[in-house]
Amino acid sequence: MLALDIYRRGVCACGFHESLTEDRANHFTFDQRTCPVCRGVAKMARLQAHEDEQAEKALGQNPAPGIPRLADGRRTFVRLMSPLEVAALSKPRGTSTN
Repeated sequence: MLALDIYRRGVCACGFHESLTEDRANHFTFDQRTCPVCRGVAKMARLQAHEDEQAEKALGQNPAPGIPRLADGRRTFVRLMSPLEVAALSKPRGTSTN
């Protein structure tokens, strides 16, 4: 455990250990990928922030701190949908299941 602690203290914020970053023989480049889940989380956060901002404006100037806000108690998380949930989303509205 002590060795793991020592190693972790040598890891830079970039995610690489100083033993790699300090070695001039190593060359780094930048890669980028887009995760569809992270993209959805970022989009949802923007939409929620916009809705919260509009709701705050509707309260007027200097609303009392005790007035409930949309974000009060909100916890956002991501979960996998079940196959039944996915199937329900792909059906046209007004279609019943028999």
